[in-house]
Amino acid sequence: MPNSYNEREARIINYLDGAELVGREMYPLIKPTQALPVNVISVGEFLARKDRENFGVDHFSPDDHFERIYNNFYKYLPYYRMARCVIGTDFSAYRNMSRYERKYNVGRNRTIDYCFQKNGIDVIPVASYAYLDDFDWCLEGLPKHSSIAISTNGSMMNFVSHETFIDGAIILQDELHPTHLIICGGPVPELDELYDNIVYYKNFSQRLSERIHRG
Repeated sequence: MPNSYNEREARIINYLDGAELVGREMYPLIKPTQALPVNVISVGEFLARKDRENFGVDHFSPDDHFERIYNNFYKYLPYYRMARCVIGTDFSAYRNMSRYERKYNVGRNRTIDYCFQKNGIDVIPVASYAYLDDFDWCLEGLPKHSSIAISTNGSMMNFVSHETFIDGAIILQDELHPTHLIICGGPVPELDELYDNIVYYKNFSQRLSERIHRG
């Protein structure tokens, strides 16, 4: 892990080498993809397995489960090359975070997604938001007419977060016109009534519940 400010800066410069930076936040532009989720498990599960070639991987997990990827991307790149699909990082953008923290984490998501693409991995980028005001910047760098992933994790806990999730997904659809809006979790009836491009896959809790019921 980097132990000085200069080392951290050098790492980011290396990560962003060759990137087209866009928007007010100067996030790297991610290329569109038509990839879809295939047998997806969480990053912690994925890295712990020997048969990684049988699974896709996502990052809808606590940030500390994949902070090491950001700190040492090239160490873990060979593992990701084995995955059947890769859904990009989702460093948190929570309502109890400052606007600066949310922007920083979304920037980290774009940076790692750009690194995946630069190294030949067909990554599905993630859209993260906590407030509707975040849409002033939170879609910067995301491609239009592409697969885009979001997660219901923590978004259905109360009326405010639920409504923000729905309204944000509608803005995302209007702004980016995704070919596939991939939702980890669900279902979300309000969105199913409006759109025919939604693709669901099960989150960790749903998969765990299935395993328990199977015994």
